[in-house]
Amino acid sequence: MGKFFGMMLLLIGVLLFLNVLGLGWLFRFLLALLIIIFAMNKIKKAETSKQKTIGIAALLFGLLLLAGGFHVLFGLLLGLAFIYIGYQMLKRDHGRDALHDKLTFQGNSSSVYEDPFDMEWNKKMKE
Repeated sequence: MGKFFGMMLLLIGVLLFLNVLGLGWLFRFLLALLIIIFAMNKIKKAETSKQKTIGIAALLFGLLLLAGGFHVLFGLLLGLAFIYIGYQMLKRDHGRDALHDKLTFQGNSSSVYEDPFDMEWNKKMKE
Protein backbone atom coordinates (compact mmCIF):
# COMPACT_ATOMS: atom_id res chain seq x y z
CA MET A 1 0.00 0.00 0.00
CA GLY A 2 2.90 2.34 0.78
CA LYS A 3 4.46 1.81 -2.67
CA PHE A 4 1.16 2.54 -4.42
CA PHE A 5 0.64 5.72 -2.40
CA GLY A 6 4.23 6.77 -3.08
CA MET A 7 3.83 6.14 -6.80
CA MET A 8 0.64 8.20 -6.87
CA LEU A 9 2.34 11.10 -5.07
CA LEU A 10 5.26 10.89 -7.49
CA LEU A 11 2.94 10.91 -10.49
CA ILE A 12 0.93 13.86 -9.17
CA GLY A 13 4.17 15.75 -8.47
CA VAL A 14 5.46 15.16 -12.00
CA LEU A 15 2.11 16.30 -13.44
CA LEU A 16 2.13 19.49 -11.38
CA PHE A 17 5.75 20.17 -12.32
CA LEU A 18 5.06 19.67 -16.04
CA ASN A 19 1.95 21.83 -15.83
CA VAL A 20 3.87 24.70 -14.19
CA LEU A 21 6.54 24.48 -16.90
CA GLY A 22 3.84 24.58 -19.58
CA LEU A 23 4.45 20.98 -20.61
CA GLY A 24 1.15 19.50 -19.39
CA TRP A 25 0.30 18.68 -22.99
CA LEU A 26 3.29 16.31 -23.03
CA PHE A 27 1.75 14.02 -20.42
CA ARG A 28 -1.59 13.98 -22.22
CA PHE A 29 0.19 13.14 -25.47
CA LEU A 30 2.21 10.31 -23.90
CA LEU A 31 -0.84 8.91 -22.11
CA ALA A 32 -2.83 8.93 -25.36
CA LEU A 33 -0.01 7.15 -27.19
CA LEU A 34 0.22 4.49 -24.47
CA ILE A 35 -3.54 3.90 -24.63
CA ILE A 36 -3.44 3.64 -28.43
CA ILE A 37 -0.54 1.16 -28.31
CA PHE A 38 -2.37 -0.90 -25.67
CA ALA A 39 -5.52 -0.88 -27.79
CA MET A 40 -3.73 -1.94 -30.97
CA ASN A 41 -2.10 -4.86 -29.11
CA LYS A 42 -5.47 -5.79 -27.59
CA ILE A 43 -7.13 -5.81 -31.02
CA LYS A 44 -4.32 -7.87 -32.62
CA LYS A 45 -4.29 -10.47 -29.82
CA ALA A 46 -8.07 -10.62 -29.34
CA GLU A 47 -9.47 -14.12 -29.22
CA THR A 48 -13.11 -13.20 -28.59
CA SER A 49 -15.37 -10.47 -29.87
CA LYS A 50 -15.58 -9.03 -26.34
CA GLN A 51 -11.81 -8.52 -26.22
CA LYS A 52 -11.90 -6.92 -29.68
CA THR A 53 -14.70 -4.58 -28.56
CA ILE A 54 -12.69 -3.53 -25.51
CA GLY A 55 -9.69 -2.88 -27.77
CA ILE A 56 -11.73 -0.78 -30.18
CA ALA A 57 -13.26 1.22 -27.32
CA ALA A 58 -9.79 1.85 -25.86
CA LEU A 59 -8.51 2.88 -29.30
CA LEU A 60 -11.35 5.38 -29.72
CA PHE A 61 -10.70 6.73 -26.23
CA GLY A 62 -6.99 7.14 -26.99
CA LEU A 63 -7.67 8.87 -30.30
CA LEU A 64 -10.15 11.24 -28.69
CA LEU A 65 -7.68 11.99 -25.92
CA LEU A 66 -4.96 12.63 -28.50
CA ALA A 67 -7.19 14.91 -30.57
CA GLY A 68 -8.53 16.75 -27.51
CA GLY A 69 -12.11 15.75 -28.19
CA PHE A 70 -12.69 13.57 -25.15
CA HIS A 71 -14.54 16.30 -23.26
CA VAL A 72 -17.03 16.59 -26.13
CA LEU A 73 -17.84 12.87 -26.06
CA PHE A 74 -18.03 12.86 -22.28
CA GLY A 75 -20.41 15.85 -22.31
CA LEU A 76 -22.64 14.22 -24.91
CA LEU A 77 -22.83 10.92 -23.05
CA LEU A 78 -23.47 12.62 -19.72
CA GLY A 79 -26.20 14.78 -21.26
CA LEU A 80 -27.88 11.78 -22.87
CA ALA A 81 -27.74 9.87 -19.59
CA PHE A 82 -29.40 12.76 -17.73
CA ILE A 83 -32.11 13.05 -20.39
CA TYR A 84 -32.83 9.32 -20.26
CA ILE A 85 -32.92 9.15 -16.45
CA GLY A 86 -35.11 12.25 -16.22
CA TYR A 87 -37.53 10.90 -18.81
CA GLN A 88 -37.78 7.56 -17.01
CA MET A 89 -38.43 9.31 -13.70
CA LEU A 90 -41.16 11.49 -15.21
CA LYS A 91 -42.76 8.56 -17.00
CA ARG A 92 -42.78 6.42 -13.84
CA ASP A 93 -44.08 9.21 -11.58
CA HIS A 94 -46.72 10.23 -14.09
CA GLY A 95 -48.19 6.71 -14.28
CA ARG A 96 -48.26 6.29 -10.51
CA ASP A 97 -49.81 9.71 -9.90
CA ALA A 98 -52.52 9.11 -12.49
CA LEU A 99 -53.51 5.82 -10.85
CA HIS A 100 -53.49 7.38 -7.38
CA ASP A 101 -55.55 10.38 -8.55
CA LYS A 102 -58.09 8.15 -10.28
CA LEU A 103 -58.60 5.99 -7.19
CA THR A 104 -58.76 9.02 -4.91
CA PHE A 105 -61.32 10.67 -7.16
CA GLN A 106 -63.51 7.58 -7.00
CA GLY A 107 -63.21 7.35 -3.23
CA ASN A 108 -61.13 4.15 -3.12
CA SER A 109 -57.92 5.64 -1.75
CA SER A 110 -58.11 3.62 1.48
CA SER A 111 -58.09 0.33 -0.44
CA VAL A 112 -54.87 1.22 -2.20
CA TYR A 113 -52.93 1.47 1.05
CA GLU A 114 -54.56 -1.45 2.90
CA ASP A 115 -52.08 -4.04 4.04
CA PRO A 116 -52.55 -7.27 6.10
CA PHE A 117 -52.33 -5.35 9.36
CA ASP A 118 -55.15 -3.03 8.26
CA MET A 119 -57.32 -5.96 7.21
CA GLU A 120 -56.79 -7.69 10.56
CA TRP A 121 -57.51 -4.42 12.41
CA ASN A 122 -60.73 -3.91 10.46
CA LYS A 123 -61.84 -7.49 11.31
CA LYS A 124 -61.22 -6.87 15.01
CA MET A 125 -63.11 -3.59 14.90
CA LYS A 126 -66.16 -5.20 13.30
CA GLU A 127 -66.42 -7.89 16.04
